[in-house]
Amino acid sequence: LLGIVCVMLGSLYSKYFSSASGGGDDEEATTAQSMITNSPSLTPIVCISVQDVQGNNTESPLKNHVVKVCGARITSKVRNGFYLQDPTPEKDASYSSGVFVYTGSMDLSSYAIGNMMIVEGEASEYYGNTQISSYSVMIDPSNTDIILIPATTLELPVADMSVFESHEGMYVNVVAAGGDGDNIIFSEYYNFDRYGDAVVCKARNRLFQFTERNVPDIDGYSAHVDEVERSCVVIDDNNGSQNPDPALLGGIAAYQIKDSFTFRGGDVVTNLKGPLFFSYDRWRVQPMSTDELSFAPSARPSLPDLAEGDLKLAFANLLNYFTNYDGRGADNDEEFLRQSSKTSLALSMMDADIVAVCELENAGATAADDLVEKLNSRFSGGERVYSAATSDQGISMVGDDVIRVDVLFDTLKYEVLSSAMLTDDLVSQALLDESPSGTIFNGKSRVPLAVTFQDIDTNREFTVVVTHFKSKGDFSGDASGADEDQGDGAAHYNPTRELSTLAVKEWLESSPTGISTNKVIVVGDMNAYSSEEPIEAWYSTQFGQYYDALNKQATEPWLYSYLFDGQFGSLDHAFVPVSSLEEMSIADAAIWNINSDELDIHDYNTDYGRNKDIFNADEPYRFSDHDPILLSIKFEPTS
Repeated sequence: LLGIVCVMLGSLYSKYFSSASGGGDDEEATTAQSMITNSPSLTPIVCISVQDVQGNNTESPLKNHVVKVCGARITSKVRNGFYLQDPTPEKDASYSSGVFVYTGSMDLSSYAIGNMMIVEGEASEYYGNTQISSYSVMIDPSNTDIILIPATTLELPVADMSVFESHEGMYVNVVAAGGDGDNIIFSEYYNFDRYGDAVVCKARNRLFQFTERNVPDIDGYSAHVDEVERSCVVIDDNNGSQNPDPALLGGIAAYQIKDSFTFRGGDVVTNLKGPLFFSYDRWRVQPMSTDELSFAPSARPSLPDLAEGDLKLAFANLLNYFTNYDGRGADNDEEFLRQSSKTSLALSMMDADIVAVCELENAGATAADDLVEKLNSRFSGGERVYSAATSDQGISMVGDDVIRVDVLFDTLKYEVLSSAMLTDDLVSQALLDESPSGTIFNGKSRVPLAVTFQDIDTNREFTVVVTHFKSKGDFSGDASGADEDQGDGAAHYNPTRELSTLAVKEWLESSPTGISTNKVIVVGDMNAYSSEEPIEAWYSTQFGQYYDALNKQATEPWLYSYLFDGQFGSLDHAFVPVSSLEEMSIADAAIWNINSDELDIHDYNTDYGRNKDIFNADEPYRFSDHDPILLSIKFEPTS
């Protein structure tokens, strides 16, 4: 008997006086410890609140202990549990009053939102999210009334990231802070097709890259990244599987994404409510019905109606137009048919006299000729007959990269007089000496192509130059010195891209095609946002000043051609020498936003078992990840 008594006393000592795990105030942890057990096999004897479980730190002070929560009501039921919230929190706002209760496959149909519950289970941190893994769940027999807990307003951006933590597990209403005209808008959807995620942020029209309107700066970029992090949450889809089919925004059946129904970048979210939780390194909200999520879908843009000019020129990034399925672009015949159909449709709708392109397979003429053939088939009446400048000039390779640039032209209106390519052996040693790697185009930026055309009717001559500068990522791991990411917003290889601009300007001073003309148009994916050094270098007097044909810095709302990491910006540009404005003018210019605003679930890929029926070959939307540029040019002096 004495032995039994000793064991019982030891158990009680362990129950009431052992130290709590996790973070939080020591006094709080000690007090809360007396209300729980430190072993899942022991039954808790005292009810505590959700706030006691949550604490006011990043982890529960009762982590790995069994707790008994009473007096809290269900605010939301999800696929593997429900959310509880204290209806009348007693602690201050630094303590969250909501928590997720994991029930696994338990049938929750007998529990209603608004029920007051008694829950026993183990408090834990599941990948950074506080939860209770339940052992026992029941409606409080002393209070069976159903009373809904109203949503707590969560304003974005939050003052600091701790605000998210202090609302973890709570039923929130996400709104834009202030009265500045900003809204909650869709800002990122890269993972929507595979994981069902959609990122929404507080912004005027869109979130923009820091260096779209700011020069690269370490402190400024750091502040920008912090603000973006505080301005966004993920709309989760309540689905733990990958590549969900059907693809449902928020997991809500009424929001099944099809070609005929979608959301786009910049669309305004008019209502977003649900429990806030942390998963996969992001703060998320889980709406469960159209009452908790609504948005205003925007119309897809029609082709810009440009003012009439003498030359209509387009530039398009083709997102790896490959015919040999070597790991870039389409993986098989089915994908290539989808890709080539949508690409040729989009290019034909632009109805441009000249179409400059990049990310075309650089292995002979096969890919270029295939694109030309499919593009010409779109003009069944022979209204246009395109050819690739490389094929016309007998050029099989443009540099040694796996992708290249090219220029497609209407042979009914123009003929090629000459062409030239810029490689490092044509760059001055002074510029090469400034390169961190000693090279600019050989293995870094893709080789630019210049083509001089003559108008068949007027004999007017002009040159089109197409570029594709080194990307911002260091995928090969060879960035060194100043080419490394400086943390200022310009990412990797910024000096190499700046030198690429200067090298092109230097090259064009020499009339590289052998035909001297002041009418020059430079277009391309320059992989630099509008306030970065590679773009600013076009405006410098070194090797002659150039004019931004899109006039991006003076345009409101801001122009954009690309989306990365939830932020928009212009990587695609068009420039003309200031001196050329004595002989030509930009009658009109536009970026046709048919790609960056679109979910990639609409593109040609069939990866990961994507629902193929969402694809529509009869629409141009999401033929690439970059938006195309359209220019209307008059060959007369600029007024």
